[in-house]
Amino acid sequence: MAGIGTIPSGVPVMAITAAAPQYPKSDDMADFGDFVRTEDEELDLEEVVEPWHKYSIKETPHVFYPICVGEVLEERTMSMATRMSAAQQLLKALENLHKAGIVHRDLNERNCMWGMLPLHNFNRSAKYEALGRPLKQTIPFVELWKRGELVRPVEVPENLRTEEFYLGDFGLAMNLGDPVTQHGYPPMQFCSPDRLHKKDPSLACDMWSYMVIFAELYLGYPPFPTWLKGGIIAGIVRCLGPLPEQWRGLYTHPGGLDSWYDQRKTPDPNHDLASTIAYFRPEADPIEREYVHSLMCKVFTYCPEKRLTATQLLRDPSFRAIMDKYGC
Repeated sequence: MAGIGTIPSGVPVMAITAAAPQYPKSDDMADFGDFVRTEDEELDLEEVVEPWHKYSIKETPHVFYPICVGEVLEERTMSMATRMSAAQQLLKALENLHKAGIVHRDLNERNCMWGMLPLHNFNRSAKYEALGRPLKQTIPFVELWKRGELVRPVEVPENLRTEEFYLGDFGLAMNLGDPVTQHGYPPMQFCSPDRLHKKDPSLACDMWSYMVIFAELYLGYPPFPTWLKGGIIAGIVRCLGPLPEQWRGLYTHPGGLDSWYDQRKTPDPNHDLASTIAYFRPEADPIEREYVHSLMCKVFTYCPEKRLTATQLLRDPSFRAIMDKYGC
């Protein structure tokens, strides 16, 4: 079940997917009573961990009430039409968030989820039939007040997945221009290089993160390698060329390299954006690959002010051509 997260006020309805609280049915409450009385009884996590009736929309008007969500981003086994539909839905959600003046700040593949058919009207037996029984393992070597268990995450079958694509986890979201009171970054491979050089959060940072997700959806793989000496920044520099000279000395993590800022360097022609697209999508025709290259270049730029906004990208001819090709 997705977690509860507070969102800044002013988020338009279409920026997120929300649902009213879902109340446990009487037979589910009976199951909970059985569990409380007998600890060996199976725990129905979906209804018990965060019971919906615990929350009130009147008292917590800006709480995100998620409906059941399915697998996180798992793009390689899906059709291109499905993947590009997800890319478009995510960009529209981000556009609505940005129009409200809100920076997400943690856009990454773990916060993008496929929809799942609701199971709250199923009894426990029907849920087990659809999802299988929980696989558990006792937590060893840890002193707990009672025996603890590790539970393997549920694997949602494809027939329960819907075509809706969700953006979640607003724990780091902030209003544009507000002072940063809660520090944090998305995972390194999704974080824009300017944020990794002590620049303030901006809508442009979200756009860099979005384009990494778009690239994963389109290519089936991340656009920049993380295994080079220096990590993700070394992979970005190999692909896009040197970072701005004025960023030297501002890198927020240990292990920075002077070579990143050497303005004499150029992108590696065997690993630049065009070569990366051709390598991972050899079956795509040259015109399609050029469309993708064009829109990636308009977002994967070191200068935040030069990156396309969500609205501009939605209207970009190259983006529209890709969406049209795949029926989105």
